[in-house]
Amino acid sequence: MVNTNDSQMVGRPMEVLMVEDSLTGAKLTMGALTKGQVTHHMTWVKTGEDALEFVRRVGKFARAPRPDLILLDLG
Repeated sequence: MVNTNDSQMVGRPMEVLMVEDSLTGAKLTMGALTKGQVTHHMTWVKTGEDALEFVRRVGKFARAPRPDLILLDLG
């Protein structure tokens, strides 16, 4: 889903949920966002189960922010 209302992004970092089981992959992704000067707040989870709990805001993620972007490693 693409949000075309740029005014919602002004003044706050992009909330990113990264689902990645590899530390190396996670570091590469975080480095790319930083290098690209993307203002963001990253939440990194390692399993699909944790990702679903995060999106549903249940369990340990009950107070999680709604992500603007979800990066999902399917490999």
